[in-house]
Amino acid sequence: MNMKHRNKKIDFLLQTATKVFYFQGFHGTKMEHIAKEAGVSKGVLYFYFKNKEDLFMALVHYSILKIHENTEQLLNAIKDQNSKEQIVIFLNFYFKMIEDYPELQHAITEYLSMSHPSRQIGFETGITTGMRESSYYQEILMSQFLTTSLLVELIEKGQKEGSILNQTDAKIIFANLWSIMLGYEKLSVADSYFKEIMKDSISDFHIDRQVWQKNIIETIKNILNQTI
Repeated sequence: MNMKHRNKKIDFLLQTATKVFYFQGFHGTKMEHIAKEAGVSKGVLYFYFKNKEDLFMALVHYSILKIHENTEQLLNAIKDQNSKEQIVIFLNFYFKMIEDYPELQHAITEYLSMSHPSRQIGFETGITTGMRESSYYQEILMSQFLTTSLLVELIEKGQKEGSILNQTDAKIIFANLWSIMLGYEKLSVADSYFKEIMKDSISDFHIDRQVWQKNIIETIKNILNQTI
């Protein structure tokens, strides 16, 4: 099997796995569920991945790289605009990505939840031994801050050029921005999930997502414009 065909096959299996993990979660998913959804035998999955943990780590790594690749392409396309404008465009792009591909975001969100120290006791609900032994685990550790670095550099550039007035450490500004976006991401992923499985139900708690997104952007603009 040539490398191009192998990579195409792996991409297909990972794209299929994102949907299964999204609806069933890591602990509720079995290799046979993914194999059935992909229309392949379990043997095919085990040919490419050692076990479910290895597949999940591959999926998290795949998701991180996809988001970084899309972000890098976007920022290159708008590099002539000032940094603050680029950040606003990125925010709108990220909102759309969450809306269009909630299952891609879910893999990273679940991985982050598993990484929490409170889940490490006994390796029952946290990062398991099998995950740590996966070759993709080290790849995740080396790539998880790629997009972060791009945005921190963008903030630093904006501080120097004057489009971003806030002169606080760029990493702190990014942490503030990202905590807001991560909160939106988690809530919107959950909202998308419940809409999918409860199509006939009407929630008593409704937020206009477009208004919500505009409010977040205005909040982040205010952070970037702070002079204190």
